[in-house]
Amino acid sequence: MKTFSACIAAVLLLFVSISAARELKQYGSASASASAMATASTAPVTQAGPVVIEEINPWSLGKTYPPVNVAAGSSVRFIWPSANRHGVYQIPSGQCPQSFTPAPGNGIVALAPAAFGGSFTTPALVPGVYWSPRIALQG
Repeated sequence: MKTFSACIAAVLLLFVSISAARELKQYGSASASASAMATASTAPVTQAGPVVIEEINPWSLGKTYPPVNVAAGSSVRFIWPSANRHGVYQIPSGQCPQSFTPAPGNGIVALAPAAFGGSFTTPALVPGVYWSPRIALQG
């Protein structure tokens, strides 16, 4: 039986996706340029923004997600319907693995194991650039 699973990881925790990438960048000042935002992972937060929980709902196969800026300290909540089997995994690189099975030495951590319907909210995010879900087919 084929199952769908999603992986998440970043420079520290990257989110990766087959359908489309979505960057979650550090919130900067209103005058910050796009390139400054892209390199914000090594720069201090210049202006605090509102801390929020950004929802990605539905977390869905084949859906394209636009870029989102969130304040440092904010979280991201992934929500998927009961008809879809997804999970959230921390992986050690920007490459989705063939299997999302945690094992000694592979660096994969199940944050929300694959299930039909569910949600996962990240801990408060530190400044950086993150990538969103890449849905991977497991056989």
